[in-house]
Amino acid sequence: MTNQAFARLAIDVSALTSVATFKCTKNLGYELAIIRGYREAYGRIPGGGIDPNFLKNYNNAKKAGYTNIDVYMFPCTGRSTCKTPRQQVNELAFARLAIDVSALTSVATFKCTKNLGYELAIIRGYREAYGRIPGGGIDPNFLKNYNNAKKAGYTNIDVYMFPCTGRSTCKTPRQQVNELVQLINTYRVKVQRVWLDIEVDPKAGNWGLDKVRNRQKLKEFHAAWKSTGWKFGIYSNQRQWDSITGNVNWVLDSSLPLWYAIYDKKPVLNNYRPFGGWTRGTGKQFYGDVKFCGAIVDKNVFR
Repeated sequence: MTNQAFARLAIDVSALTSVATFKCTKNLGYELAIIRGYREAYGRIPGGGIDPNFLKNYNNAKKAGYTNIDVYMFPCTGRSTCKTPRQQVNELAFARLAIDVSALTSVATFKCTKNLGYELAIIRGYREAYGRIPGGGIDPNFLKNYNNAKKAGYTNIDVYMFPCTGRSTCKTPRQQVNELVQLINTYRVKVQRVWLDIEVDPKAGNWGLDKVRNRQKLKEFHAAWKSTGWKFGIYSNQRQWDSITGNVNWVLDSSLPLWYAIYDKKPVLNNYRPFGGWTRGTGKQFYGDVKFCGAIVDKNVFR
């Protein structure tokens, strides 16, 4: 037997490559796809960064049937603007893709997203005042979405809470938190972390109090979640934080993990805009309300 018996054909790509091309190469006997995941300093990214084609190429290779995929890194070196080697490696190595959903989402959609490399599903568990629930309540899609995500193979699942605030009909922060905690315990839902969603929804009329009372409400929700002993974090962004609290630098608890939103369609955690005392984010929502795998979801990246 010659050494040729153990040879494997491979392609490597950096430019955006279509599903058709990947499929063609696979049909011609190529077994391994090597995709550029990180690129040197260029244009508006003087310190190096995630290759903007990386995820698209990865997803296209998966759709074409590739099961053996490697990544290569073209590091930033020799410029004063380059991030440190550790920063560059961490940026690529520790990124986890996530989706978050509120609408009823099928097993097929969850399975599709997981097959495309998404590791974390974040599901809305509690929603603001709406319709016949003027005080806020458990999201009617929560348990169905949780079960569908589990059936699709997700083992990493978080929950987010969109609290009821600013209406006289809202339950107290402690009542809302207890309601969600009780349901999770009753149905033995296994979640890693709960995220408190701090943003204005004009349709709900939330956070309509004055800035001082908004801050007080935030403190009450913080105290309620802290008393549970559960892992929790904050979802918001610089503009929302400033609008709700009246001061972009007002600090609630900067020791908590922060999940922030910047809709630049880039799964990169290198463009954080400081607020609330946080010096960096744990996760970033980079693409909102996008049709993906047959449903409307938000796309995220986490450390």
